[in-house]
Amino acid sequence: MAFSPDGKLIASSSNNNIELWDTATGEHQKTLIGDSGLVSAVAFSADGKQIVSSSMDKTINLWDLKSSFKASKYLGRAIDRRLKLRPWRVIKTPENITTVKFSPDNCFIITNIGPIWLKARPADDKSAIFGSLPDILYTRDQWIWLGELRILRLLPESVPRCYDIRGDQIVIGLENGQVLLLNVEKRSVR
Repeated sequence: MAFSPDGKLIASSSNNNIELWDTATGEHQKTLIGDSGLVSAVAFSADGKQIVSSSMDKTINLWDLKSSFKASKYLGRAIDRRLKLRPWRVIKTPENITTVKFSPDNCFIITNIGPIWLKARPADDKSAIFGSLPDILYTRDQWIWLGELRILRLLPESVPRCYDIRGDQIVIGLENGQVLLLNVEKRSVR
């Protein structure tokens, strides 16, 4: 589940769909369909105009909320609420994604397998999904990374389940129930 940045909507996963709810009334607003696998995570962009969802079919779906809510103006709320909306962009991933979060600038999505670029990249950039991310903290393969640099290996029994970042801090939820909070001085590491 995720709150929109303005707190007016909640996005929840419901099997292969995402349901949007009005937080003030509890009223159902929209159903977003398009995932062929179980939805594992959902998040709003910082401006609240997009939603990202991941599913257990090795895909990430991007949804444009602004255009989906325009239909209400023309069709009326009762009809619009019954419309099933499809993603405007689908990204195939090499593994199942269990956590998603937009970067503050909406250029990439932070996931449990590392950052995935959304914006266009220079034509001479030969990298696949992952690119040069100099200041982004994330976890992948039992490591904490800063961009393309491995900075700290986690113990074998410390299997990351989810994480979040804020500035130079990373918090990691482990499968054993523990939570790690680390401050990383990015300047010192670089």
